Amino acid sequence: MEVSLPHANACAVPCAAMAEGRGAEPAERRGGGLVGGTAGSRGWRGAGMALRARGESAASCAAWDSNSSSSSRAPAINAPNAVPHSSTSTSSSKEGGVGEGGSGGGGVVVLFDVMDTLVRDPFYHHIPRFFNMSMAELLQQKHPTAWVEFECGRISEAQLHQHFFADSRQFDIQGLKATMQEAYEWVDGMEPMLAALNAHGIATHAFTNYPLWYHMIEDKLRLSRYLQWTFVSCHMGVRKPSPEAYKAALATLAVDPSACIFIDDRESNVAAARGVGMAGITFQSAKQLAAELSPLLNIPL
Repeated sequence: MEVSLPHANACAVPCAAMAEGRGAEPAERRGGGLVGGTAGSRGWRGAGMALRARGESAASCAAWDSNSSSSSRAPAINAPNAVPHSSTSTSSSKEGGVGEGGSGGGGVVVLFDVMDTLVRDPFYHHIPRFFNMSMAELLQQKHPTAWVEFECGRISEAQLHQHFFADSRQFDIQGLKATMQEAYEWVDGMEPMLAALNAHGIATHAFTNYPLWYHMIEDKLRLSRYLQWTFVSCHMGVRKPSPEAYKAALATLAVDPSACIFIDDRESNVAAARGVGMAGITFQSAKQLAAELSPLLNIPL
């Protein structure tokens, strides 16, 4: 029986982890935390209410696309609802476009993808090697939807373990997690850039497709020193590039889209951000990002 995902077209891009050989995509800073909060934040429940008030459909994740799905379907997974997340907001300003206001960014909010933008993704090489497979073999043998559902918070780690492969074979999931955590490392130049943004008082948030395993990234690299893990798909129940993900972020932050700069290594995700009115930068390197971001914020990077 096939896993059934309602509104399967809500997010048509396949999971970054397996469809293209990469992970999906996770504060202490200014009163935040992993799921911490500053006064005035509406959180994900408030974001959902705002979306429903505008007549939006409930956000959900899609199955793999035709380039990554297997013709062999595994048994259905009884998936729980997405976990609600109490997110934070470091800015409630609705005034001032990108680059206005001199030093400090003029109330601008910068939203960062994590995998292969801030942190190197282990899925290109480390995960196929862990299974002693090529990426093509792994794509052929995996369950067609399990990772996406895990990214969206719809199934537990135990359910992922049971259904990671289409034939439900067992494997060492703790070994997989250890391999991933060992492989996490900063993308060159990005930790100093986050530190510089933090020093200038720029509000920064993670906006990433990733399961609850983002805690492993945090445990190793401590991204929360520089930004908040505010928008993670496992808590949102929706993945980029679904427009609903971006609308939910805007509703939670209570800022105008023109006050947001979205940075991601995937052009499709950047295009979706621009589609809701955000400024978007496709990440290639820290040097390239600094050249494009510095004039938008009117600060040296």
